[in-house]
Amino acid sequence: MHRAPTAGGQYHWVSEFAPPSLQKSFSYTAGWLSALAWCCGTTSGFFLAGSLIQGVIVELHPDYVAEPWRAYLLVVVLATIGAVVNTYLSRKLPKLEGFAFLLTIAGFISVIIILWVLSSEQRLTASEVFQTFSNDGGWSSLGLSMVAGQILLVWTLTGADATAHMAEETRHASDVIPKAMILSYFINGIMVFVMLITYCFCLTDLTDAFASATGFPFIQVFATATGSAQGAAAITCLLLVLIVFSVTNYMAACSRQVFAFARDRGVPFHTWIAKVDQRNNCPTPAVAVTYGLCILICLISLGSAVAFNAITSLQLLALVFTYMMSIGCLLWRRFFGKPLPVGSWTLGRAGTPTNAFALAYCAYLIIFIAFPVSVPVTAATLNWAPVMFAGVVVLALGYYVLYARKIYDGPVAYVGSVY
Repeated sequence: MHRAPTAGGQYHWVSEFAPPSLQKSFSYTAGWLSALAWCCGTTSGFFLAGSLIQGVIVELHPDYVAEPWRAYLLVVVLATIGAVVNTYLSRKLPKLEGFAFLLTIAGFISVIIILWVLSSEQRLTASEVFQTFSNDGGWSSLGLSMVAGQILLVWTLTGADATAHMAEETRHASDVIPKAMILSYFINGIMVFVMLITYCFCLTDLTDAFASATGFPFIQVFATATGSAQGAAAITCLLLVLIVFSVTNYMAACSRQVFAFARDRGVPFHTWIAKVDQRNNCPTPAVAVTYGLCILICLISLGSAVAFNAITSLQLLALVFTYMMSIGCLLWRRFFGKPLPVGSWTLGRAGTPTNAFALAYCAYLIIFIAFPVSVPVTAATLNWAPVMFAGVVVLALGYYVLYARKIYDGPVAYVGSVY
């Protein structure tokens, strides 16, 4: 990141570090996959928020019917708010993000205290939490069940490259952005671990939690811990506010990714999408494209929950693949290309081993991201993300062969490689 602070992120790094003969095709592929991943992530975030609102309503009013079209309308409202904020309050985003960070810390502490205090009379013991294991996914072994289930936790720690996509709007980006990326992993990792342990202590009835009419087991856990539906709704609403803030920022990073790729002529209608509204200091067309794709992708949830879940899984598959491409190209440059100059910030001797481990771990994750949720596999439980991933790659390459190869040169052709 410190070597190439740009909104393009992974596809720009691939263009800089890949072997010269592969720079163009590799960066083009990474650009499409990164844009796809971020659009899917934005969609899944708004859909989660809309579904949570319905979950709160069901918790407070059990006779309410949580129909898909109602969730879709909530997604449209939330996505519209996110688009308006990103367009007309873009200059205020740093302050909003600072407020969201403080609210996240305050909310985290509040939820932890509430759960530990109010669940004091009905919590699992330490031995039950740390020594009891179950394999409810139908896998042949507990170990396989654990490695397949790790994907959900990995999903909560992805997206650190969001800061990279905002690099062109950040002062001293080559120094600030990589530090922010690393710090986010430590902060989020610690918070996720603490919340997970707390949640496990409060998960007194697994069957009851998964049978919750809200569709979210953790809402039932909150209800059991607090002893009331109102208490569960209050905690969930706090989480809901944080999710809306988060996905609004996610939309900002997604629009910058789309804008950067359009600026390098990697997508159709690139001339229009790459325009910047100087009055709002915002790539307004890119925000509009992100918003439009979010609304269109969510339409799939009206007809098939399975297909929509596959699209959200596609986010992780595409994002991890772009991580592999950028890290792999960097390692190639380090070992076989011209020497890399020392930037304003560096991991020092730990850099190469860290990158090598990250590449190996991403390759390991790719295998399990493609796993189904449970076995035996049916049309409803099959993970369709790999099929959709292959389809998007074929479409992108088809557009590249027919047209994009004539106009797309990759970022390195414009900025020039400094290596």
